[in-house]
Amino acid sequence: MKLVKYKLGRAVSILFLTLTLSLFSFKPIAPEEGMFLLSQLGGLDLQKEGLKIPLSEVYNPEGISLIDALVRLDGCTGSFVSNEGLIITNHHCAFGAAAAISSKENNYIENGFYAETIEKEVKTSMTCKITQSYLDVTEKVLKGVDGTMAYDVKNEIISANSKAIIKEETALYPNLKIEISQMSVGKLYTLFRYKVLTDIRLVYVPPRSVGEFGGESDNWVWPRHNADFSYVRAYENDKPFVPKKFLKVNPNGTKENDFVFVLGYPGRTYRHQPYKFLEYQRDEVLPFIANWYEFKIKSMKDWAKNDETREIAVASYIKSLANTSKNFRGKIQGLRRTEVIKEKRDENENLKTFVNHSNDLRANYMGVIEKIDELYDLNISLARRDLLVNELAQSVAVFHAANFINSVNISLINVPKAERKAFLEKNREDLKKGLQPNYRIYDAELDKAYLTKLLLDMNDLPETLKPIFLKDIKGKGDTKTNIINFVNRLYKKSKLKDAKKSWELFENDLQKFVKQKEPMIAFAANVSLEATLYQKALADRNGQISALMPKFTEIKMKYHEGTFVPDANSTLRLTYGHVKGYSPEDGVYNKPFTYLKGILEKAQESGDFYLPSNILNTYKSVQAADNLIDKTANDVTVALLYNLDTTGGNSGSPVLDANGDLIGVNFDRAFTATINDYAWNEQYSRSIGVDIRFVLYVMKYVGKTDRLINELNVKL
Repeated sequence: MKLVKYKLGRAVSILFLTLTLSLFSFKPIAPEEGMFLLSQLGGLDLQKEGLKIPLSEVYNPEGISLIDALVRLDGCTGSFVSNEGLIITNHHCAFGAAAAISSKENNYIENGFYAETIEKEVKTSMTCKITQSYLDVTEKVLKGVDGTMAYDVKNEIISANSKAIIKEETALYPNLKIEISQMSVGKLYTLFRYKVLTDIRLVYVPPRSVGEFGGESDNWVWPRHNADFSYVRAYENDKPFVPKKFLKVNPNGTKENDFVFVLGYPGRTYRHQPYKFLEYQRDEVLPFIANWYEFKIKSMKDWAKNDETREIAVASYIKSLANTSKNFRGKIQGLRRTEVIKEKRDENENLKTFVNHSNDLRANYMGVIEKIDELYDLNISLARRDLLVNELAQSVAVFHAANFINSVNISLINVPKAERKAFLEKNREDLKKGLQPNYRIYDAELDKAYLTKLLLDMNDLPETLKPIFLKDIKGKGDTKTNIINFVNRLYKKSKLKDAKKSWELFENDLQKFVKQKEPMIAFAANVSLEATLYQKALADRNGQISALMPKFTEIKMKYHEGTFVPDANSTLRLTYGHVKGYSPEDGVYNKPFTYLKGILEKAQESGDFYLPSNILNTYKSVQAADNLIDKTANDVTVALLYNLDTTGGNSGSPVLDANGDLIGVNFDRAFTATINDYAWNEQYSRSIGVDIRFVLYVMKYVGKTDRLINELNVKL
């Protein structure tokens, strides 16, 4: 395969372009649907839709274009807006960084953060990835694979091939991060080269009352009135990074029906999954996670109540849980209110008929869809038990640590005793990475509450699903009382509940750490025997589904011919559309802009709509610069609504006008659009951005960030 090298941001080789367009040739079902690969842009008539610049200025394989200004900022998107590495993204994307440097004395979450000089910019743990190039490696990844192989064998070959390719590429490009992404299950694989910058510094984060105005009350809804933006700066070799391209800010904003487009790194979508997958999500996974997260949120809020230090400690985590929970509630509502699952079910039946009526198709695809349905029915029937048991190690930190210790001891069985200490030291960093993610204890009582809740919920399962290990929890009285007393005994005797001391032991005497014994470790070992069987069975079912999915995808591609658009997978994409309102329900029409007066109408002295008096007075009294005012409303525009196809990962994506200038920052979807991950529909799919005019207003009159406004080369 020929790889065509290019300057920063070059998107694809000529070969990959040809291959992708042949595999994913399309005519979108709706003209503005799609999270399009850059290699597909040549098949779009963006000028007809309203783009005023040549496509080569958006994406140019031979030179510099707008995509060179885009960055992947951890799980968000960002974009360079100056030649000194200044990046604009969302407030919620930098929230964790602000929380990490906050304290009771310097609460940057509540009060905001502004580095008045470049020297005062604060380093964060954030990383920035810039796409350098990508190419098709399907042939290499699938070398040695054939359709008759068992899934686990096939997966081992794919994994080994991918590792070999990454190793080879890393040797050729030691300064780049090499990743291989699956673009279509078992069918198409793409190698990406990223430049990674690890020195990302906090520059400006508005106060929480501004950046998160409306809180969870307004999250995932429209109308919105929050300034969800922030600035960080990328550094390289301790100097501001100089990008090949940065975006020009248009302080005049946009207007209704104007053409707009978004570049970014949308996360995972599931639009080409079988309809049973959607039932599995709607009836089992989504409600379970939403309910569980809400329990955790309430528990943490009760624990942190009236204690500012505790509130700071859990703020970022609560925000993340609440965001996911409400998103999942929206998905559940959307899947129940719309015809999406019915349409998928009808499509499923049509696909079966399509296969059964063709001799050629029957030979290769007979029974594929029926088998997928059967496997998902099994997943659905066992889902609640599997989800509850899985959550033990995910949410209960002490249990996670105990389970981790058991797994390490199992791995030591085949290591001679004299060599075990050396073995542990050799693998210290990998062990640390395995323990860290879920061994975070804010408070032992919180952790205990999580374990108690999970075990009680397991006890409420039908007898045929109830885990056997619950029968070992004995005592006088009813089972519920026995469970509560059992958990109390576990934590009373546990040393692992003191995470600080445990980590000290881990660092000072790793062998002693893994040799320790306590009731929680014994309990975790007992659970693990059974949980491993559940996990293996689930993995086997999912493996069978994954093995069938390439053929399922082939059936869909043959059936739909020119209307197949691939799912998003956190790689660089473009979506386009127009600034546009909508009717979310009968008798209601939502206009596409909100204004400063809406903040004044919502503002309260406490709660989600709290505004400090100084900021409230600013909103009331400041005469904004003329170019920040929408003349049709005689007010400052705050947020805008558009019918683009976005999802998680597009947080922080630049909203660009017909000239490719920055007129907003994408941060959310309307509640009805949370099902974008499963289906897109122009009637209810709307995305939300903070208008650049409000961004500049907050910067000028609230943050007093004149040095940044000058860096943006904006005149107010």
